[in-house]
Amino acid sequence: MKIKFNISLVLLLLLSTTLTSCFKNDEADLFDETASQRLDKVVKDYTSILTDKGGKWELQYFANADDPGYDYLLTFKKDGTVQISGYNKWIDVANGGEGKSSVYGTDQSLWEVIADNGPVLSLNSYNKVFHIFADPADIPTTETNEGGRGHEGDYEFDLMKYSGDTIYVEGKKHGISMIMTRVAEGTDDKTFMQDVEDLSNSVFSSKLPTIYLTLPDGKRYEVSGGDGVFSYYPEGSDKIVTIQYANCIFSHSGMSFMKDLNIEGHKIRNFVKQDDGSLLCTDDGKTTISAGPLNDLFISKELTWNLSASNLGGNYSTLYNNFTSQLNSTYKSYSVGGFSFFYSASLNSYVFEVLLNVKTGSGTARLRPTYAVTPVIDESGTLKFTDFKVTSTGNAQVFYNRIPSLKALFDALMSDSFKFSSTSALAPTTLMVTSTASADNYLTFAL
Repeated sequence: MKIKFNISLVLLLLLSTTLTSCFKNDEADLFDETASQRLDKVVKDYTSILTDKGGKWELQYFANADDPGYDYLLTFKKDGTVQISGYNKWIDVANGGEGKSSVYGTDQSLWEVIADNGPVLSLNSYNKVFHIFADPADIPTTETNEGGRGHEGDYEFDLMKYSGDTIYVEGKKHGISMIMTRVAEGTDDKTFMQDVEDLSNSVFSSKLPTIYLTLPDGKRYEVSGGDGVFSYYPEGSDKIVTIQYANCIFSHSGMSFMKDLNIEGHKIRNFVKQDDGSLLCTDDGKTTISAGPLNDLFISKELTWNLSASNLGGNYSTLYNNFTSQLNSTYKSYSVGGFSFFYSASLNSYVFEVLLNVKTGSGTARLRPTYAVTPVIDESGTLKFTDFKVTSTGNAQVFYNRIPSLKALFDALMSDSFKFSSTSALAPTTLMVTSTASADNYLTFAL
């Protein structure tokens, strides 16, 4: 069988040669360039693409499969240099810091597109804001010794496909898929990267204990993302048992995961920021990430809302200013240090607490007169305060009796009803509580 196969193969090759000779003058060779020539052309094409229209690209970079991603802005120049800008904690570490907070950094180095098995983008000289992920040295801020490995990040990328001002790349060593998107010429690097950092901070604010991923059928998952590691579990479930993790990245337009997440049959990966501040999944056009209803946040037993004295409107501005002025005229050494709303576990009630600073011979003392209320929110989301009670905390009764403007302020709060609003559905760390009777009368609370 082996001999017959080899004879057949020889005959097939002879026949192929004969047919090629017969049609030689009638049809051009389909491969009139060698593989090397074709690869050289692709290399030149990608070099031109990268430097075209200002040469500025956003790279969503993942060093490895476990760590979060980091956004970078690369400006490719025809002289073979590239300007790379980023905003992350590792730039702080590279500059001798402890990496406790993210910082902006930018540096210039060399680049080229080279020919390997295919076209490869090589960032081939050290860049202090980018090659920190490819440095094999031990990472100084961790307890593990990563000597010889470091972050294991790539600095060379296989160029897989170019489509619609997007280049799809893969890390040459680890094969992690990433994307590069063209950015408008003239874009300021620092402003661009600050916008990315601001978006990241607004999504995973340390002031909000949780936000929600809401599926198209209305089911919600509680999510958080400290340091770019996304965690999620079904609302109301046992967190320890059901929690899952995924690494994510923030870009200028929104947030993405390194790989598709499959949550109850929904494949999701990419989210874009909406006008109201929430994130919308572009894969199904329905799944969202937001902080949930504002009224739920206001009566959360985990949060404390501080009245912003500089942002009050109409009648409430007048009443609050009257209170602070009358307090000081009645008690010369007293001043208002704050005015808060929260749930008091010790009093088993929601309360308004007034922080009073009292100057003494040895410094400043503090009193906290406290007034209990019951917040009631109807189906339309309208808030009313009921069941007002003067507590025995912080000489509350004394101030309520002796400062008539304090009583007038609480009388107004108890007789009014309110609607909630915020500048962000994703990170509503500030709430405006507006009277339903008049939009001119409002209070602003901040976490």
